[in-house]
Amino acid sequence: IGQGSYGVLFQGTYNGLEVAVEEPNDYQGLHDNPDKKTVYLKEVRMLVRTHHPNVCKLLGCILLDKGGDPFYARVTEFHHTLSHHLSTLPRSGSEKLDQHRFIIVAGLAEGLAYLHWRQVVHRDIHPHKISVTPSGAAQFADFRLSQEADALAMSTGATQLATMQQWTAPEKLRGEQLTAESDVYALGLVMSNVL
Repeated sequence: IGQGSYGVLFQGTYNGLEVAVEEPNDYQGLHDNPDKKTVYLKEVRMLVRTHHPNVCKLLGCILLDKGGDPFYARVTEFHHTLSHHLSTLPRSGSEKLDQHRFIIVAGLAEGLAYLHWRQVVHRDIHPHKISVTPSGAAQFADFRLSQEADALAMSTGATQLATMQQWTAPEKLRGEQLTAESDVYALGLVMSNVL
């Protein structure tokens, strides 16, 4: 269903549930590069301990990297992106549609508050990194660029991240350190797009 710079995303069914299965583009490269493996495992560990209706739920993970060919895959619930969801909504508003949009932005605010409470800074919030469940709940997804707040405070801030500039806080564009406030700025841009 998708191809990104990191991997391939497949849609499937597991125990009657629609799921997304993500496989890295380069298993061997992930296996051989400790930094890439650390980022991958960090996201898995973060998702394992994150339980909130507005954060993507990790259903399972396969990590085989001892002997033979390495294999890595993550399984999450499958939902369309916020971008896709918004493209299916009528432009003209009704009270019910306005309420639906409000529920989306309120859920995103709650989800981001939860992530920040857990000391997780997402660092890459935009409509393609947010999914919408069939019931209309918005969920943060794709935490590849996220960092624990403590690690973020110790970083130099000089790392340039490949993200969509339209949704980017000014400090990110200047190559400065990203903070929870950077997430809030990006979420404000997303919210204005939803409303």
